[in-house]
Amino acid sequence: LGGFDKFISGESRGPTSATASSRAQSDSLLLTAFVESAAVETFFLWDRYKEEKKPQAPQLQLPVSGSDDPQEELQSGKIPDDFLRQMFYTLGDYRDILFSNTDIVLEALSSSDKENMQKIQAKIKKILNGDNNQESGRPPSPPSEKNSGQPITRESWWKQHAESIWNAMVCALTYDTDSEEKGDRAKPKHLEEVQQAFFGTPNGKPGLPGLQPGTYQSTYNYKTVELKEEVNGAKETSASPTSQTTKLTDFISRPPYF
Repeated sequence: LGGFDKFISGESRGPTSATASSRAQSDSLLLTAFVESAAVETFFLWDRYKEEKKPQAPQLQLPVSGSDDPQEELQSGKIPDDFLRQMFYTLGDYRDILFSNTDIVLEALSSSDKENMQKIQAKIKKILNGDNNQESGRPPSPPSEKNSGQPITRESWWKQHAESIWNAMVCALTYDTDSEEKGDRAKPKHLEEVQQAFFGTPNGKPGLPGLQPGTYQSTYNYKTVELKEEVNGAKETSASPTSQTTKLTDFISRPPYF
């Protein structure tokens, strides 16, 4: 949840006057926190996934073939099915954070994690309820300043921004987890081949005219991406016995079990 550090510390939060612009800035900071944290978590989950897929005793086993190498799959524009499942669960976790699911807090691994999660959820509540304006002694913003006449709710915020969070997670896979750059400001190497395979462009702009679209548009788009139910692992309690796939939008709205 590193992307939430600045969010909960109050850095760069700007003015707290009851204006539409200040609300927009708060909403932007909230979106940035979700996008950055989900992308970073996906990056490190992918690194761990590749490590787990490496042969335990290389000297006793045959070399991994290209079809079995997770990075080779990624370069062809395919996310391994079992890792795609991890991504589905990860996005579900971020939805739980937004909706203040108490299980996320209770399952935190340490007291500091619990404290940070509670701070995150308190800050989310302030932004979405308009309570952030109380910090300056001003009344909450009227509904007309919150969202074109409609109050911002967790449901409406998620509906508007979930796709951006998912896109950031997919984009995180286009960076090299084995980059040798070091230091706090070092950035991982961008993998143009993977970028092209997923997005069909060098700049992450799906659907540019005249260019061959990548697998993001055909397979991994937020609105259409599906998870194969025959993949090893947990299945949802509400899944139909004859169902072969589950859409991401359905998956994160129903409680899965492990």
